[in-house]
Parts: sequence; structure tokens; C-alpha cells
Amino acid sequence: MLEQTVKLNRRYQHISASTTINLGPDTMLIIKRNYFTRALPSLALAAISLLSAPALASGKPDTQALSDTVRVLASDAFGGRAPGTEYETKTITYLVDRFEALGLTPGGDDGNWTQKIGLNHTQLQQNPRIEFQQGAQNQALIQGQDLEISTVLATDAINIDAAPIVFVGYGANAPERDWDDFGDIDLTGKVAVFLVNDPDFEALSTDAVAGRFGGKRMTYYGRWTYKFEEATRRGALAALVVHETAGAGYGWQVAASSPGENYAIALAKHAPQPLSLQGWLHLDTAKALFRRAGRQFEAEKRLAQSSDFKAFELEGLIIVGGDGSLSTALQFHEAGLPVVGVPKTIDNDLSCPAYTFGFNSAVLCCADALDRLHTTAASHGRVMVLEVMG
Repeated sequence: MLEQTVKLNRRYQHISASTTINLGPDTMLIIKRNYFTRALPSLALAAISLLSAPALASGKPDTQALSDTVRVLASDAFGGRAPGTEYETKTITYLVDRFEALGLTPGGDDGNWTQKIGLNHTQLQQNPRIEFQQGAQNQALIQGQDLEISTVLATDAINIDAAPIVFVGYGANAPERDWDDFGDIDLTGKVAVFLVNDPDFEALSTDAVAGRFGGKRMTYYGRWTYKFEEATRRGALAALVVHETAGAGYGWQVAASSPGENYAIALAKHAPQPLSLQGWLHLDTAKALFRRAGRQFEAEKRLAQSSDFKAFELEGLIIVGGDGSLSTALQFHEAGLPVVGVPKTIDNDLSCPAYTFGFNSAVLCCADALDRLHTTAASHGRVMVLEVMG
């Protein structure tokens, strides 16, 4: 008799948080964010449900059953199986029915099919205009078009001072393959830029790297999850993977389909924490970034396909703030240091940006204060004046 124990995990919770970016000893700026946790079935375990009972007993997969189940779960009727929606409930019901039909034993809480876990649903509430500043050149970046960034970090504050950008090639640390892209470089407090997939994905048969990893069969070293994990282990603040359709296996429209949104299992309080920011960098954006740093993207990519490659910094600073902070950024720029300037202010003290961090939060706070004062004024029969900064 073959017995399998299966768990599906879920819990509902709401977490409120804000992000603080520390620009220096005298500057502290705050970006508001909300984190919501939703129910998330452990869909990785659903593979057990894709086999028929005879297939489990014999150990031979029923390919038709696999195909039929995938077709059902991927259909419009399941609405993408998004956590926290009616389609999640429908998906869990479907999986439980399949498990029961296979005669499996539930292993969740109190003998049920589900287990309670925390899930963070994060959504960046702004669409900021971001600029890469290198020397005398500026490169404006648009969320969802030039890059896609999000966070899975649920915390009261994220402190970022000056974050150099480091190109780490494919970012593989594989001693069993005699491969290390990092060398002696320290990623602590830096932004790591990765190439997608494995070093041998595009290798020619005559290249020394050919067959070193999975070739066209991606190993875990090629997945963005590994790259973010490796960046985390090395103390990076953020990580961006350069998107290429062939290497990723899907187009930019998929990578950027939910800009600023992410889900992650809530970690224990003292567990190692994830990156502050993570996401994709559009190929054209990456090429422009390298070009302005005096390097050619394709040439550096080719070099990264060699075991002799070692990570290096794209020298510059990331400075986030209003008039005072970006005035300092201008001084660095005029001194010849590449700078990434990110507008963030509630004071309306920047004349050029169409969007800045903090503006929407300031407007919402003012509107809420006005509503409260209106009620108080009506109750006491008084006239009140609200002065708004910025």
C-alpha cells in the first residue's frame, strides 16, 4: 500500500509597513507601502494530484492525466489561481478533490488538507520616474517599461545610503562545476545585476563552457530565484536580472505583467531577510546602462561566459531625495562621478520630475486630515483652516 501525506498551506493576515530610506546622517525620508497577506496553496505539491491512482501504484506517470490536469488548472475558469481571490478557493477545492480521489491522507492542521502559514502580498504604490545618471548623461526609467521592481520584504524601514551597481555576470557560484562569478567582490550594500539563465545557455559547441551547466536545459543556477537568493546571501541590497526572451523563456510582457507586485512566504522574525528590491531590467535599458559606463553589454556578456570572469562595479551612486539630496547628487555628477538620481519628496521642491516618491502619500494624508477637521468643525460650529506644505 502506497500512502502519501500532503499539505496545502494558507492563512489570512494584514500587515502595515513603511519604508525609510536613509540618505545620510542628516536626511531621513519615508515612502509609504502596504503589505497584505493572502491565502496561498502550496501548488508545488499539486504535482502529486496529477497522477492517477494506478500510476502512483505502478510508478509510471499517466501523461494524459498530466495534460488534462494542467489544461484544467490553466483554463480561464480558474482565473490564474491568484492567491486571495475566489479562484484560489476553487483551485484548492479542485486539488483536495483530486487528492481524496487518489486515497491520499491529509497532513495539514487538525487532520485537514490545509496548514496555516503567513503570506506577504506586497505592492509598490508608486510609479516613480527614475533616472540613471552617469557623467553628464541621464537615463530616465519607467516602471513596467524599462524595468520591473518589487519587494518581498515586510519591514518597518529599509535604509539605503549609497548603493554601487555591480555586474556579476550569470552570478553562479558552483564549486562542483569549478565556477565562481563573484571572486573576491563584496556585494554588501550594493545592487547586483545578473544575466539570465546559465553561462553555457548560448555557448557555441567550440566554447570551453559548452556543457558545463545545463546547456539548453536550465539548471537552478540559471533561475532568477537562485540569483536573488545568492545576492541575499552575499549581503546585496537589491538585484536585477537582465531580461532576454530566449534565456528567460518568456517575453518582457510576462516579466513586467504585474509591476511592483509580489508574494512571499512570511519569514520568522530572526530568519535571514530577503533583498530590499528585486526584479527585471529590460535588455535595452541594460545596454544603455553599460554604454554610459563605457562598456559594451554584448562584449561583457561574452566575457561572462568564461570561467575567468569576475564581477565588477559599474561605478556610481544611487541617491534618493528632494532638492537637498539631489543638489548633492548634482555636485557628485559635476565632479565626474556617475550618479543615479531618484526624485522623492513631498515638498514640491523639484521642478522637473513628472512623478516623485511620496506625493501620493502626502495627498492622501492631507485629504484624511481635511475630512477629520470638517467633522470637528461641524460639531463645534467653527471655521478651521488647513495649511498644506508643498
